[in-house]
Amino acid sequence: MCDVEIVQVLEGHTSDVMGCDFYNGCLATCSGDKNVRIWFQKLEENEIDLDSKRQIHFYEAEFSPLLGHTYGVNCVRFSPFGTLLASCSTDGRVILWNAQDGKKLDEIRHLEGPPIRVCCFSSASAMFATGGDDEKVVLWDIATKSVIRHIFKFYYFRVLEGHEAMITALAFTPDGIFLLSCSTAGEIMLWDARYGHGKCLSSVTNAHDLGILGCDSSPQYEAVSENGFLVGNYTIATCGNDDFVKLWCVEASSTKRISLKNTLEGHSGNVISCRFSCDGKILASTGGDRVVILWNPKTGEVLQKLEGHNRYAVTCCAFSNSALLATGSNDKTVVLWNLDKKSIDDLSKTNIKEFKILPAKKSFLSWTVEDVRSWLKSLNLEEFSEAFSANSIDGKELMYLNHENLLCIFKIG
Repeated sequence: MCDVEIVQVLEGHTSDVMGCDFYNGCLATCSGDKNVRIWFQKLEENEIDLDSKRQIHFYEAEFSPLLGHTYGVNCVRFSPFGTLLASCSTDGRVILWNAQDGKKLDEIRHLEGPPIRVCCFSSASAMFATGGDDEKVVLWDIATKSVIRHIFKFYYFRVLEGHEAMITALAFTPDGIFLLSCSTAGEIMLWDARYGHGKCLSSVTNAHDLGILGCDSSPQYEAVSENGFLVGNYTIATCGNDDFVKLWCVEASSTKRISLKNTLEGHSGNVISCRFSCDGKILASTGGDRVVILWNPKTGEVLQKLEGHNRYAVTCCAFSNSALLATGSNDKTVVLWNLDKKSIDDLSKTNIKEFKILPAKKSFLSWTVEDVRSWLKSLNLEEFSEAFSANSIDGKELMYLNHENLLCIFKIG
């Protein structure tokens, strides 16, 4: 067992809480009441160590709630750098807000204006994806007009077609290269997120017998070498109406493949949402049984079962980067749980083979030259690290290296 305690219950929504998301000490929640609410963490003046025992208190922002939707809001997501907050609604609109002052920046919608169920940002904020009742996934390219004034413009990028049912979940891989989409038909599809090719790279049919309700991608992934190229093996989690949480391996080799790793059993009702912690060591799932389960994603074992909501389903969950978990419910409340980081770290230690993992807490595109150098060394590719350093290859450069670059500049390939 790990030490978990309820530290606060947030009230304010007047209907079911449908979604929540964290960015540092800021929490966004959305509801069937058409509103998005913003909550900030109040820090004590002498608070320095975020991992020590502390009083935790969130208060609602003065500019909250954010008004603009005309029907229930289904999902909220912060951009990775926290400048943007996206909310999507049954009214068919996605509204982009300035996360610091709550001002509306822009709104987008699918061509035929169907209800939008889910949205997500890529790790570099350059790409944004939406999915809805029209069975389509839309990729958007974000171009910054003025960084100082935080004015953004969204450009229509690519419509990804292939699903034959409502889109219920989306997740970018942590490096932003691929996008996974899920539907009420129980299908998982893998897409190229960098170039927006409209062809599905791999898919799984009937991943969950009665449809998929949630999906998330672990921030940690394994880098492997294939024919002189580095490709990622990613871990994703899905959950659905069959009462299961499933872990999958997405292999980004020349033959893209999605394979089942583990089926996690513990819920006694449909599983509505699942999210990985910021370091990838914990997986949380919530469901119609009013229970929140914390899992060890490496072993599939249950770390803790949490009960704190009074009515119906626990609909959503989100982790902060400082051992906080937020859960929202049909009881109109958001519960904040404080997870004892040390006890969870101890429980998460296993004898499973340690993989060479890419940095989990740092965006791929924000890697420095030294980060790239250290990463190559961890993969036993130290012979290339000097050449990469000499050419000042950082995360941004690394992402766009192709076969010609590697062959001509680095003599790799």
